[in-house]
Amino acid sequence: MKKIPYGLQNFETLIMDNHYYVDKTKYIEVLENLNVRYPVFLRPRKFGKSLWVVMMNYYYDIRHKDKFEKLFGNLYIGKNPTPLRNSYYVLNFDFSGLTIRDERALFESFRNKVYSSIKLFATLYKMEHLMNDIIENSEPADMLIKLFNGFQTLQLSNKIYIIIDEYDHFANELVGFRIESFKAIVSKTGFVRKFFETIKDGAKSVVDRIFITGVSPITLDSMMSEFNIAMNITLEPEFNSMLGFTKEEVLEMTKYYNCDEKIFEELQCCYDGYQFSTDANVEKVFNSDKVLYFLTKYQSSKKSPQVIVDPNISSDYTKIQKLIELNPNYKNLLTEILNNEEISTTITREFNLEREQTRDDFLSLMFYLGFLTIRRGNTVETILSVPNYGMQVLYYDYFANLLKLEKIDIPDVIKKMAYYGGITKLCEKINEILKNLLNRDFIKFDEKHIKLVIITYILQMPHQVYIVKSEYEVEGGYIDIMLWCRYEEIKYELMIELKYLKKENTSEEIIAEKLSEARRQVERYCTAKELS
Repeated sequence: MKKIPYGLQNFETLIMDNHYYVDKTKYIEVLENLNVRYPVFLRPRKFGKSLWVVMMNYYYDIRHKDKFEKLFGNLYIGKNPTPLRNSYYVLNFDFSGLTIRDERALFESFRNKVYSSIKLFATLYKMEHLMNDIIENSEPADMLIKLFNGFQTLQLSNKIYIIIDEYDHFANELVGFRIESFKAIVSKTGFVRKFFETIKDGAKSVVDRIFITGVSPITLDSMMSEFNIAMNITLEPEFNSMLGFTKEEVLEMTKYYNCDEKIFEELQCCYDGYQFSTDANVEKVFNSDKVLYFLTKYQSSKKSPQVIVDPNISSDYTKIQKLIELNPNYKNLLTEILNNEEISTTITREFNLEREQTRDDFLSLMFYLGFLTIRRGNTVETILSVPNYGMQVLYYDYFANLLKLEKIDIPDVIKKMAYYGGITKLCEKINEILKNLLNRDFIKFDEKHIKLVIITYILQMPHQVYIVKSEYEVEGGYIDIMLWCRYEEIKYELMIELKYLKKENTSEEIIAEKLSEARRQVERYCTAKELS
């Protein structure tokens, strides 16, 4: 049985060491047929960008010509090779992991990355003499100029293919808390802009193609004024499924690993729902890394993992915090998002940090980072929403931080719910939380805020035995909170119907009326075909 390639980014190891590979190589052909020589392609973290660029390396690198059949023979592109296969000297840059504590440290880190990449290029292609004129402590752009000049003197028949991974990694980290530092490094005199300007000059002579990946376009506006040869293909419908897994691909994988239908349904609930084009015909995709994480855990225990969100990325909620801190006025959007409300916006394709950032900019950044996704759209507006349950859990983690809730062991609460179907203990805990909230927290407080507190508390339980759904739609209405079992040994699923009364409306008659109304709703929901 093939190994699950969770966390694996080496394409050769993946293929040669019998790992399961979801074949995306047809998009090499799509890219070349598009006839765009310098595309920029953006996707959220953990969508397989790094593996994609490593695969491109093996396909285009002249050094790997003899390995072509072994690596690609069973894949789409191996059976349908393009004329450009194994015909380039590939120059790689990976700008993840740069030091960002201050501008000087960032510059030195960026410069070292550029120098190391150029040195590796010269070594791999046995062109060490090209390093004679390249000074390690010089400007990144100067190093690149000397490499291009030296390469041109060789008068080779093949040209350079530049592949840049995580072009904006440092920018995504900086923009949340040091906006002036960010502006300085991408200004007209900044070293990042000079670097890309030099690449553009190289395209006039020795550079034939460039492929750039990243997460967000926040540096594109600053960069593109000098690097105006690139085309952003991120939102184009033909590339919607280039990364991530389609429903068909995940179904095939779960069948291969002998997973039952319930496992696929949980994968779909937790990790599906991403859409990167407003075209109504595109297919939604799963986050590939999270699917592989889940299946890896499942293979070892034959049970769903206790933690739905991979701990390696669960700290991403801090990015939500940084984004909201950029403009505290957007904090109200969090309530809309957590209540599964659809949000109308216009996707910003390029960010200009010289002007005040708008609501559309904020929502667009949330989209590019994967916290929101396209639900539908047209030429006038785009409707965004939370892509899936896994991402909702991250939002609730952030909301728990706002409420100062801690992940504490509460076995008595969860035991009463899971094995006896009782919520008395849960209600007691929620009552304690509400009493501790400041008076200002109750301004415009209503039923949906109570619901957020309840769901947030449940999701802070260390044992995630339930899928918690808000406003779950069934025949006859919407269940306020529905708790679905994730494990067979859990005896009870729970349905919670909320009624909110203000202090001035709490007579015995009104309370009895509301309780009766709630019981009728629950009885009606219980007969719905969705719960049968």
